[in-house]
Amino acid sequence: MDIHVVSKSDNRQHTAFQIPAPTDPLKPSSIRLKTALLGLTSNNLTYALGGTQLRWWDAYPVPSTCPAPYNDQSKWGIVPAWGLATVLESTIPEITPGTTFFGFWPTSSHSIDLELTPTEPAGHWRETSPHRQNLMSLYNRYMVFDTQGKEITEFAWDVAVRPIWVAGYVFSEYVFTSDPETRPVIHPLGGTDGWTTQDSDLSKAVFVSLAASTKTGRATAYNFFCRPPRKGPVGFLQVTSSPSSIAEAADKFIPSFPVKALGYEDITHSGEWLAGIKAERIVIADFGARDGALDDLIKVIQSNPELDSLKVTIMQVGKQQKVPTPPYHITTLS
Repeated sequence: MDIHVVSKSDNRQHTAFQIPAPTDPLKPSSIRLKTALLGLTSNNLTYALGGTQLRWWDAYPVPSTCPAPYNDQSKWGIVPAWGLATVLESTIPEITPGTTFFGFWPTSSHSIDLELTPTEPAGHWRETSPHRQNLMSLYNRYMVFDTQGKEITEFAWDVAVRPIWVAGYVFSEYVFTSDPETRPVIHPLGGTDGWTTQDSDLSKAVFVSLAASTKTGRATAYNFFCRPPRKGPVGFLQVTSSPSSIAEAADKFIPSFPVKALGYEDITHSGEWLAGIKAERIVIADFGARDGALDDLIKVIQSNPELDSLKVTIMQVGKQQKVPTPPYHITTLS
């Protein structure tokens, strides 16, 4: 059984080796699975970079059967990824061996155990292992995935795109909900504490999407563009390496608010457009922009008297698509 581990202090260091298959019996309300198809994207770099702060390392701690020094959970971890896994054994009557699940898995082929409890809708399950309870709830949700009559490899699009579009939907519909009376307001890091309806309200805010051409950026834009009139934001600025393509995509939706696309090199010229929106707040979501892009935008805001007095919310959703050099620093919300 192959396992891949990554240094928590220097993500450039990693190795793979084999460990023996587990022989211990399954706990009650548990299933034993093996990964079948994984989506390896730039998100996996973010999972490694923010693994300690956002507890992504907690999902699949390195097994004690790993050889030294890789059995040291304080120094080595397994980067998780979204995809499909196949049930090998089960102590849950409703789940039989051979069932395919969609969810959050280790980037390894060793067997893993999940402790599950059923949730809504039917076919959805929640992971309840004590060591995973500091993870955001989205990463503890698993669903039965229907592959009947098809090979698992035919579901590559689901594996690569589904979690990103779910993230964009949650970001638009719950973190910045357009209808707080019918759905709960969710904190960007999960849960309902520490994030108010005022924080969630975009009705007087201009939204800035850095790295707007990333999958999460596109998913967020799609959901914003589908909002009813007067449900905010009042303006939407997309900063990207492909401004013409992003602008063309926005034109197809005809959003109910002004939209503009800029290249990274034009961030310094964004102040006039942002000021012209006459917003009362600026929300910046960095989906993994190039180095210096966020700093350039902040300088624009601070140097413009019409913008400098506005409330500014900055959200770090992703990181640049490269393996960073330590020491690491990741800010998720400020």
